[in-house]
Amino acid sequence: MAALIAAAATAGGAAAAQVLYVPVPATSQLGSAPQVRLSLANPSAAARRCGAVFVPAGLDGTAPGRPQQTTVPAGGSAFFDATPLLSGAGLLQLSGAPQVFASAELTVPASGGAADLMLPVLSSADATAAGNVAVVQGLRRGDDGTLSNLELVNLGKSLAQCSIGLVASNGARVGSATVTVPPLSLRSFADVLKGTGASADAVAQVSCDQSFYPYAILATPDPARLRLIAPSPSLGSGGSGSGSGGQPPPPGTPGQPVSITRGGVFFAPSAGSSALDVPVPLTPNGTYGVATIEFDMLVGPFTPHYTAILALVRTGTRVTRTLYFGFDIRGNVGKTFIDLGVPVLEPAIKAGFPWTVGVQYHLKLTYDVVQKQITLQVFGGGTLLDQVQGANFNWDLSDNGQGVKLAFGLPGIADAAYFPPPPGWIFSNLSATFR
Repeated sequence: MAALIAAAATAGGAAAAQVLYVPVPATSQLGSAPQVRLSLANPSAAARRCGAVFVPAGLDGTAPGRPQQTTVPAGGSAFFDATPLLSGAGLLQLSGAPQVFASAELTVPASGGAADLMLPVLSSADATAAGNVAVVQGLRRGDDGTLSNLELVNLGKSLAQCSIGLVASNGARVGSATVTVPPLSLRSFADVLKGTGASADAVAQVSCDQSFYPYAILATPDPARLRLIAPSPSLGSGGSGSGSGGQPPPPGTPGQPVSITRGGVFFAPSAGSSALDVPVPLTPNGTYGVATIEFDMLVGPFTPHYTAILALVRTGTRVTRTLYFGFDIRGNVGKTFIDLGVPVLEPAIKAGFPWTVGVQYHLKLTYDVVQKQITLQVFGGGTLLDQVQGANFNWDLSDNGQGVKLAFGLPGIADAAYFPPPPGWIFSNLSATFR
């Protein structure tokens, strides 16, 4: 069994107590339930207490119940078998005296020998900040039974909406999804590369609207080779954390700032004229970090399904065209839908909002490739009524010679689900900046 290693000391000596979190991964692919043993150390001169409580995967961890307590002697250590608390994958919450240090070890009995590995013990310092991107590398899948599980811990106290992108070793995006994770909880995504065609050195790119921690479990037919893959630090993070700071601007020569203004009514859909393209004169091959688009919109009659409002597009062929985002409204059921422009699994941000016919809203969309997120704000009478935010996926905001445009509406019905805005919708006071 692997040696138990104490967690790093709290900087600056004594500190206020905090809750620590031990993710317990799914182990069904090994055919056995997980066993977890905690190692607790107490360098202080008095005996200290520590408690552990388990939150099963997918459940809300904000009210986990009463922890089971153990005493750690003065200047000594204690082992705590957390296995009886477990019911499968989930999150162990540790609380108690701040003088107690903790580490955790996972054991999974398997034919051919037990699988052992150290589990991370997470504090707020280990979390990736909301809206930033974490990267988990080295995912694999093979015909011999090798597979990778992606595990996602929400360290925030609210439900997290997370975007997951899977990228093959050649840079091709092979899968993506938008998922939710309950507060202070864990979700496991088994055999995450299944059906993607990726077999080695794939990467998961993850972003959430709460602080979070992703990692992967790599399982092979040999139990001794069970591995936990932690998120990778970036070169710009100072070697600590996993994307906890803002990401650097995209490489290349920055383009000249662009500003577009169209005062008054600039688009009033009518029969036979239900789309408007507004060219964006970006510096050819220059890179841009943030696009901000604002306009007023008077809501007209609802369409049977989605009403296409606005898309930011780099034009080209069906293969080379880039959809940065497509913003749609399904007014008859009070829904907002933002397509994030990745064809595999069609990731999208979905939210509810009571769009009302005859009401004029002021909309602000911010597409940020530095922070790797998109934000929609809806105002009414100068008051913020709604805000929707999530990770984006297309980070090369540039004109590569094919042109970039703001596409309002649609020239016709697309995929039997996306409709152009009918007469009665009015768009006015456009202001857009690219920098």
